[in-house]
Amino acid sequence: MPNTVQSGAVACVRASRRVYSWRRPLCAVHGAVDRCPHRGAQLSPGKVVAGELECPFHGFRFAGDGACPAIPVHPERQPPGAMRLGSFPVREAHGFVWVWTGPSEPPPEPVPFFDLAGWSWAGSGFTEPVANHHSRAVENQLDYPHLPFVHPGTIGRVVTQDMDATPVLEGHRIRAHIGKPEVFIGLVAPSIGRNKTGPAWQFLAFVPIDEQPMIYYVRS
Repeated sequence: MPNTVQSGAVACVRASRRVYSWRRPLCAVHGAVDRCPHRGAQLSPGKVVAGELECPFHGFRFAGDGACPAIPVHPERQPPGAMRLGSFPVREAHGFVWVWTGPSEPPPEPVPFFDLAGWSWAGSGFTEPVANHHSRAVENQLDYPHLPFVHPGTIGRVVTQDMDATPVLEGHRIRAHIGKPEVFIGLVAPSIGRNKTGPAWQFLAFVPIDEQPMIYYVRS
């Protein structure tokens, strides 16, 4: 999601999960399941108090690591260990908040963006919701023969209809050079696209909301 998480909180749905993100004062962003472990209340109608999420139902508070430091109705009691909010690993990079919802630990490598070799990004971008499953966007990213027909005025202008494409697979990354070494389309699995047409770069994130809608985040 775009990095709009400032001193308050942002609720959204990603990969069919309700995610609630908030920032502690002068600290990094945290991400959690938008559901209180006490009675299942949705947390996003609540508020952030002293850097902790406060449930709007019974006032339970949760820290950035999911721990419940106190139960308001029983301030003298130590909360049980099971009273813990499910949380997600979160990173901030390139103007986005990246939430890891997988069952394993997030990969240690840097979050993919432009390969600028020391240069910073200062281009343009837009966000576009689409009524498609995100896998169709991934499929479209790898369908390079359509470029000169569908995108003749943009990325398709640097390739020909009888293009000579050379795919290269490196782990979870696919890159297809099209005609020239400086022209390629690529995919960082599972859902990041990176294209280069001469001096211009394009970054695309294919973000699943649930089984049907998705969001394109595009930077170029």
